[in-house]
Amino acid sequence: MNPHELLDKRQPQWNELNQLCQRLASAEQSQRLTGAEITRFAALYRAACADLALAEAYQFPTAVVDQLQQLVARAHGLLYLGQPGRLEAAFREIPRAVATDPYVHTAYVLFWLMFVVFCLLVQSDRVEGLADAVVGLGQLQQTEASYESGLQRTVGQNVMMTGFYVRNNTGIGLMCFALGVWVLPGLAVLVSNAIVLGTTFGYMTRDQAGGASDAFQEFVMSHGPFELTAIILSAGAGLRIGMSWIDTGGMTRASALLLGARRSLPVLMLAVMLFLAAALIEGLLSALQFGPGVAVWFKGFVSWFTCSALMFYLVIVGILQPWSKQELHWDNLSPEQRQDTWI
Repeated sequence: MNPHELLDKRQPQWNELNQLCQRLASAEQSQRLTGAEITRFAALYRAACADLALAEAYQFPTAVVDQLQQLVARAHGLLYLGQPGRLEAAFREIPRAVATDPYVHTAYVLFWLMFVVFCLLVQSDRVEGLADAVVGLGQLQQTEASYESGLQRTVGQNVMMTGFYVRNNTGIGLMCFALGVWVLPGLAVLVSNAIVLGTTFGYMTRDQAGGASDAFQEFVMSHGPFELTAIILSAGAGLRIGMSWIDTGGMTRASALLLGARRSLPVLMLAVMLFLAAALIEGLLSALQFGPGVAVWFKGFVSWFTCSALMFYLVIVGILQPWSKQELHWDNLSPEQRQDTWI
C-alpha cells in the first residue's frame, strides 16, 4: 500500500479519532464520551498504532509519519495518562467506600455506644467496683500514677516509643480485622476494646484523679481520633469479609468471599494509614512539654485538626461530593466488570 492509498483509506478514521480526542480533552460535562464512544475511541487508537508501525516500516513520507505520531501520542495520553492514577483513584474511592459501608457503620455505632456507656458509668460511680472488674485495680493505679508523675521523655525515648506504638496499634488492628472474619469473635474483640478504653477513660477523667486527669487528657487528645477510628475501620473491614460468606447474595461462597475482600480493601487501607499516623503523633508529639498551658492548646489544636480532617475526608469527599453520572460505581457494575476492578 502506497502513501496515497493509505491516506485515502485511513484518513476518515484518523479524523474521527482526532475529533474524539478533542471531545475527551474538553473540560465541559456535555462533551464527555458515552460508553460506546469510549470503546470506539480505544479501537481507533489501536488501529492508528498499527498504521503508524506500518508507515514507519515502509518509510512513508515524513509528513504522514509525523501526523500519525502526534495523533497516537495524543490519544495515548488521553486514554491512559489522562485517567486518574492509582493514588488519585484511591484518594477518591477510599472515603466513599468507608462512608457508604454498612459494616463500618455497625462497628462505629457498637464501639462508641459501649465506650460512652462504660465511660459514664465509671465517671459517675453508679456501679461500684466496675472499673476494677473490667481493667483491674493494679492496672488502673499504675496508669494513674504514671500520669501523676508526668511523662518526661527524651527525643530518643520518643522515637523508641513510636516503634512500640506502631507495633501495638498494628496488633490491635490485625486482631479486630482477623477475628472479624469469624463475625462474632470480631464483634467480641471490638466490644472488649471499647469497654476497656471507655472504662479507662472514665476512670482517668474522674474528679478524684486530680492532676493525673489533666495529664491524661492532654496526652490522648492529639492521637485519639485517628487511633480509635482505625480500630473501628479494622473491625468493619473484617466484619464485611465475615458476612460475605454467610450472605453470599446468590454467588458461590468463594466468589462472595473474594468480592467481600475486595470491598473491604479500601477500608483496611485507611485503617493502616490512621494507625501509623496515630503512632507517630503518640510517640513524637503527645508526650512533649511546651510549658504551662502551651501544650494543652497546641495538642488541642492537633486534636481539632485530626477530627476535622477525618470529617472532611469521610463526609465531604466520601458522601457529599457530587459524582459524575458516567462514573463507575461498584454497586452498578456487573460481576464481569467487578472482577476487573481494583476494589
